[in-house]
Formats: sequence, structure tokens, C-alpha cells
Amino acid sequence: MKKLVALSMTALLAAMMSACSDETNNATENKDPVEQNEKKEDGPSGSTNQTDPDWITPVGETISTEGGDFTFHARNDKVEAVETGSLTVDFDQVATISGALSPEFAEYVGVDELEYIQLDIQVVNNSQESITFDAYQATVITNTGEEITMPNPKLGPPPEGNFEGEEKKQASIFYVLESSKAEEVEWVRIIMEAPRDKNDEKVGEDLDIKVELKG
Repeated sequence: MKKLVALSMTALLAAMMSACSDETNNATENKDPVEQNEKKEDGPSGSTNQTDPDWITPVGETISTEGGDFTFHARNDKVEAVETGSLTVDFDQVATISGALSPEFAEYVGVDELEYIQLDIQVVNNSQESITFDAYQATVITNTGEEITMPNPKLGPPPEGNFEGEEKKQASIFYVLESSKAEEVEWVRIIMEAPRDKNDEKVGEDLDIKVELKG
């Protein structure tokens, strides 16, 4: 999977701000934020530099955007892909980030600051059959004792869990921490229920993936 830039969260925040301020712009609202980010981060020649292994925003640095100032505390971009049934799940990155939001975005989200975990996930259905798999509704458990049962939809609605034959979906999803700081998170467990077929029968195993995070 092509590596997404670490700017995806902040670019998404800016896009969401623009979307909520212009409800008539359906084309902007309905675009896949991952696709938007990949295009936005094209290199000077106009095409994405796929040979550069470095992230645009390294761990420990703060980046300023229209959505606010965001600090990347830890990242793991070497999580091995896993399979369940006919589906392959690939994590481009798992990152912990904190942000001081701009006034406009803070009003939209309802808080002035965010502490969160970002998952960049690609799921591929390798079969010809339609499968239901709620990979983008996973539960996240942290070493700090938090259990977050779903991503925050205000930071980007997760894709639907219906996969047609050979369909691929790629997106970033965001889990807001309530009682701990992003910099305190040393590992996360990502729990996904097994995929199901059109008869609602399990066609794979539940996933329970532990991801270590390093600053």
C-alpha cells in the first residue's frame, strides 16, 4: 500500500472545516479524504514521491494548519498485514497525536484540544463474494486503560463495512482519548469482529492486534 503522509489528519481537519462551512459544496464533502491528501502532497514535479521513506512530519514535530497545531508523539508504520477469511488488512500507520485546535474547528468539534490515535487502514476483499467487515468500526484499547469502541465521526466518517468482490477501501480513522494524553500511549490493541457473508455467517476470525508505539 502506498504510504499516506502524516499530514492526513491535519489536512482532513481543514477539509472538514471547509465542508461544514459550505454545505452546498457536495463535491468537496463527498470526496475521500485519503485521496484528497495524496493529491495534496504531490512532490514538486506534480507526482507523489513514492521512493522517499520519510514521513513529511516526523515524530516529535509540530505542524500548523488551518485546523490548528498538531504534534506527532509516536508512530508505528511497520505493522504486518493480517488476513481474516478472504480479507487482507494493512495498517499504513498507527500514530498518537495531540492538537490545539483553531477557533473555527474547535467550535465544530466542541473542544479546544484533542488527544487522539490515528489509524490509516487499507482493507482488500480478495474474493469475488460480497463480505461485511466493520474494520473501520474497530475497538481500540490502550496501555493507559482506555477502551474506545468506535472512531470519532466528526473527525472523518468511517467507510461502510460492506465490501463487494475484489473491492479495496483505504481511510484514516480517529480515536479520541478521554482520560489520557497521546504521549502516554505506548501500545494499542485493535480489535475487529470477524467478517460475515451474505447469510451473516462468519467467514474468518476475529482480529486482536497489538501495536507497539515508539517516539
